[in-house]
Amino acid sequence: MMLIFLFVFSSVISYAETQKVETRQYVCQRVSPKSSKTECRLRFGEDEEFASINDNGCFMNFDSIRNEPVELCPLQCKNHNKAVLIKTDSQCDSGVERRQSDWFMYRSPNCQNDIESSFTFECTNVAVELIENHIEPEISEEIEVQQEQGVEEAEDNDDLPDKVDTVLGFMFPEYRRIHKQQ
Repeated sequence: MMLIFLFVFSSVISYAETQKVETRQYVCQRVSPKSSKTECRLRFGEDEEFASINDNGCFMNFDSIRNEPVELCPLQCKNHNKAVLIKTDSQCDSGVERRQSDWFMYRSPNCQNDIESSFTFECTNVAVELIENHIEPEISEEIEVQQEQGVEEAEDNDDLPDKVDTVLGFMFPEYRRIHKQQ
């Protein structure tokens, strides 16, 4: 006796959107009360220590759209596809812009008048992933077949050789003569 199992294999394909959000904060302070120069420090996350104190990567650049020089400071959000200024205590013109592969905070010259100001940013990376879930095979039906009985029934009901002989006899007259002699 032989058991035949029919399995149902199933695969579910779905898409999942993953969103990775990180925060950055720049705190900018005047170097001294008499100085007009400010120094900005970058902090990753809310509770993290400052990542840069000196040489934070900020630089001055002339902005042709605003028609004024602006200070650009890297947010270190290279692998993120969106950056947004979510909070600031400064009244100066500031925001976010993308330059090549990173996001930068920009500050207009009037920001230099602030004694201390902070800027909080969110860097977001939204990714769509293809997820393929394989469902384990389940036995959906069990059939019992007796091997000997199945072979005997197949031999009794098999008229295919007769049909082939008839077709070959019509196609090739020589085949008919050889077949009749046997």
